[in-house]
Amino acid sequence: MLKNALNSIYITYDHLADLFGVQPLYLAVFYLMAVIFSIDISKSKPRQRNKYFIISGILVCGIVLLSSRTGLLLSLIVLIVIGSKIKSKINNKTVFSVSLLFLILCLILTFSIPTLKNRVLKLNENISSYSGLSFRTKIWKNTIFVFQESSLFGYGLYLSQDKLMNQYIKTNFRRGYIYNLNTHNQYLQTLLDTGLIGLIILIFMLVYPIRDIKNTPITELLFTVIILVSLIPESFFLRQYGVLSYSFFSCVFQVSRKKLAPKIKLS
Repeated sequence: MLKNALNSIYITYDHLADLFGVQPLYLAVFYLMAVIFSIDISKSKPRQRNKYFIISGILVCGIVLLSSRTGLLLSLIVLIVIGSKIKSKINNKTVFSVSLLFLILCLILTFSIPTLKNRVLKLNENISSYSGLSFRTKIWKNTIFVFQESSLFGYGLYLSQDKLMNQYIKTNFRRGYIYNLNTHNQYLQTLLDTGLIGLIILIFMLVYPIRDIKNTPITELLFTVIILVSLIPESFFLRQYGVLSYSFFSCVFQVSRKKLAPKIKLS
């Protein structure tokens, strides 16, 4: 056996995301939005459609290597929705063949690399440097207990973490207070910071732009779904790149909406 054989862990999960200075979920969201825009652009460029499909396939493989469980779930949702939309414009056999090819490739990557295999099959277990569902459930239970003491207005953006640390100490959740862990759920984080009032405002902010679902582009609908789901396993807006990514794409869709409005009225 070669002493310098490639260790697959360095091209997966945290190690792959660290190259870009972000966590796996955030990078998976960036890749997924690139897939959505790539496929959307391919509709207007039929001659270059294969090139955009190849780019999308490479990005999907990147999401698989990141092995963000939420990213994998969102990828499945996005590909199913997009596939149902474009199958009428493309030969069904082609769609099926390409989809099957990428599915097989993703399965091979997942089950041939130990890190990815463990994260997919051992969803509820703590493994090495990453955690399972039971780990997050423990954090959420502590968070809910703290929230109940100030449910309407919360504790404030900076005081809430101190309250959560005290709760970790009370329940002897060592990993929680040693690593100063946040709630790992943006909805619960908002409840702690600003209470029920803040949570209502947050949800309103996220869903108001797509209030007219019938006239909302599928790309914007998918973006909203991606954000709503991404807020469940992570305190998405506690990190700067979470805020920036949401703000950037929201502005893109806002500008696009204004350009499309005159066309909709004329039609």
